[in-house]
Amino acid sequence: MRFPSLLFCDTPPERKNPENVPEDLRLTLLLPQSVTPALCMPCGARDILARQELLRALASSDAGRAYFSALSRDIDAVEGCYESFAAVRCDNERFLSYLGLVNAYHVFCRRAADAPELSGAGTLYTRFVRFFAELTASDAFRAMEAELSALYPYIDSIRENRIRIRGSRLKVSAESPETFEDRLSRCARELGFAEFSPARDFTHAAAPQLIDAIAALYPKEFDAFRDFYRKNEAYFDVSLLGYRLELSFCIEITRLGDRIRKAGIPLTFPRIAQTKKIDIRNCYDITLLSKDETSIVPNDVAFDEDAPFFYLTGANGGGKTTYLRTVGVAVLLFLCGCPIACTDAEIYPLSGVYTHFPRDERFDGDGRFADEKKRVAEIHAVRGSDSLILLNETYATTSEEIAVAETEKLADELFASGCFGVYITHQHSLGQTRIPYLNVIVDSEDENRRTYKIARRKGVSGSYAKDILKKYALTREALDARFPADADKGGNN
Repeated sequence: MRFPSLLFCDTPPERKNPENVPEDLRLTLLLPQSVTPALCMPCGARDILARQELLRALASSDAGRAYFSALSRDIDAVEGCYESFAAVRCDNERFLSYLGLVNAYHVFCRRAADAPELSGAGTLYTRFVRFFAELTASDAFRAMEAELSALYPYIDSIRENRIRIRGSRLKVSAESPETFEDRLSRCARELGFAEFSPARDFTHAAAPQLIDAIAALYPKEFDAFRDFYRKNEAYFDVSLLGYRLELSFCIEITRLGDRIRKAGIPLTFPRIAQTKKIDIRNCYDITLLSKDETSIVPNDVAFDEDAPFFYLTGANGGGKTTYLRTVGVAVLLFLCGCPIACTDAEIYPLSGVYTHFPRDERFDGDGRFADEKKRVAEIHAVRGSDSLILLNETYATTSEEIAVAETEKLADELFASGCFGVYITHQHSLGQTRIPYLNVIVDSEDENRRTYKIARRKGVSGSYAKDILKKYALTREALDARFPADADKGGNN
């Protein structure tokens, strides 16, 4: 059976983003690790639009959210039953576990079919609901429901048993009409005390010997469980568990959207560009929300076929890595059909996102530089000409001469390939290049705090230090204008 996806109109793409990308971009600080696989599967235009419809509908519907949350709990229960079934240790446990697995599967299917109306939810949602409505109405599903209904009273009959241990011998017998707990409850009522529910301190998987002993005590019931398993062994389709990731993704992205809006940051579903470009207005680095930042500075992002790749320079602490994350997070979320934190956006559906950020862990005997070259080679091997590549101070740990040579070579290759990207570098001795520069500048309109923006410059000479001097009127020209007498003296010297 092929279950309809909630994330893809057709089959998922073969090309995936590397697993390190969400972590490099710090999205894992905002989203649980369980949704990382979905972040690493970039969508084409059709899937992006379909997901946008679904996520937009979920964001505005309490009924839709409740439905997806209930489905998520149901699929968790199915997975728990499947894990128990996969770990059985005897045949009688297998027969009983399979019955529970099929029942959990039916609970999920019935819930999926009982869907609320979601206006504008689109193709993915409509197809999903229709599939399970037809499935639960089928003769095969109803026949299985009848079998489950006939067998589940058997489970109730064997649910409680009396166990006695004498020395090394274990004796199991059917529960007496009145258990010890029943007697305590009856006595409490007769004495005028309120009803109580005996607490269960813990649960523990029964040993195979105990299960077999119970099966011997209830031969008719376990014969029925065995017959059900042998007749329907191929009934459950494990691919249903794929919904665990899909439902979790939809739920967590919706929650993230709530968090972003609560912080007063705008959210936009980008338009799909027909030509290769990334055009985003007032884009925010939402990963700063994980640090409870209250005033995040937005930046514009602009790439096109004429200027697809940039160097980014500036002093440490000026917001270069923040800008890199801003670009990466926005494009990654767009390729997953999600809204992004900006006021307006038009983005081409790129084939993937690749990142190269510094690593802190130890390396093999070849050292950090060799590791960096290896990771860059891996990106080269899988990237497409329409990828986004973000490089954060690659080759910064080797000598300046080698770093400059390797930086120029790598950046020139990526620029020539047509890839979109940003390369953060401190190599100020880079020669003249066709690759344009982005620089950290200081917002001259903000006199109370250092506000950093990223802007395009002709070259690396527009430095952060010069921006600071200009903002506070400390450049040579400004000082000469303020102190003309000193300027004259300096000229005479």
